[in-house]
Amino acid sequence: MIIGKQWGEMSKLDKILYRIESSEFKFRLTGSRFFGGAKEGSDYDFYVESGSDVESFLKNLGFVDLGKEHPYHKGDKLLDKLFELQLWSNDYAYDQGCEPDIVIHVQLIPPDRIQLKDKIQNAIRESGIAGSLQSKVDRKALWKLATSLATGE
Repeated sequence: MIIGKQWGEMSKLDKILYRIESSEFKFRLTGSRFFGGAKEGSDYDFYVESGSDVESFLKNLGFVDLGKEHPYHKGDKLLDKLFELQLWSNDYAYDQGCEPDIVIHVQLIPPDRIQLKDKIQNAIRESGIAGSLQSKVDRKALWKLATSLATGE
């Protein structure tokens, strides 16, 4: 929770995170900020139960619908859609085509798969292995293995 700041003092990131946190939807943190291993500038990854209301909410915040076939999530059996928001610290950096300062990803998970995603994520976290994997490729392989074991697919 963003506490002790007035709206005008908040960064763009703080405002987006506040809106996500205070929304009617149950956004769950995932990725390196959940499993451990986040570094300065690490992106924020969330997942939420999919639906047209949450899609409208994200679009109103400026998120872009990347669909289902984002290279990092290609073949993810639990994913419905992926949304992304890129934030720059100032307009000059954006205008010059610089990389964004921070990226927020939100995975939309079908209602019949959200509890399974919760269960898999918590099992991976409790195992402690995810935080020790430095490579996104290794983390993706772990996630794929755990999902296959849980779904039997």
